[in-house]
Amino acid sequence: MSDNAQGQTDSGMPECMNVEELEQHRWLARFVGDWSFTARMQNPDGSEHVTQGSESVSMLGDIWFVADGQGEMPDGGSAKMRMTVGYDPARGKFVGSWIGTMMLLHWVYEGQLSEDGNSLHLVAEGPDFSGGNSTRMYRDTIEYVSDDFRRLRSAMQAEDGSWQEFNVAEYHRVK
Repeated sequence: MSDNAQGQTDSGMPECMNVEELEQHRWLARFVGDWSFTARMQNPDGSEHVTQGSESVSMLGDIWFVADGQGEMPDGGSAKMRMTVGYDPARGKFVGSWIGTMMLLHWVYEGQLSEDGNSLHLVAEGPDFSGGNSTRMYRDTIEYVSDDFRRLRSAMQAEDGSWQEFNVAEYHRVK
């Protein structure tokens, strides 16, 4: 299909609707299935809080990774989370979002695969939880370890530009 002057394909469809599964989408598809996880969160006082939960990952069509999770909160309550990730060939980047019942924030991701192809680094701007109205950059890294094991590392960027990890979740495939 070739583009015409109006950004449409020969079929008359807008170029953004020319859906083609790419290698990046296949990378996301290997996480499809049901998972259990244990997350270790570093509290501001230096103590660690451990929670457990489950997640079901599916693909919306062949191009969108959709992960629906549920887990424990530090206060003993429960939470539900949803992560979406896809690949936008026009931008040359992975894109996605994260929402959870424990906060009113909608995290919007943009990211790249690592050079070795085993980690997806997704960055998003979010609030500086230390107070005030300022923001910080956050990074969630999905690490492919094996077909049945993966990790999610969450970090925030310090003022000096370094990344400070505050959460690590380890996922084991159950189906």
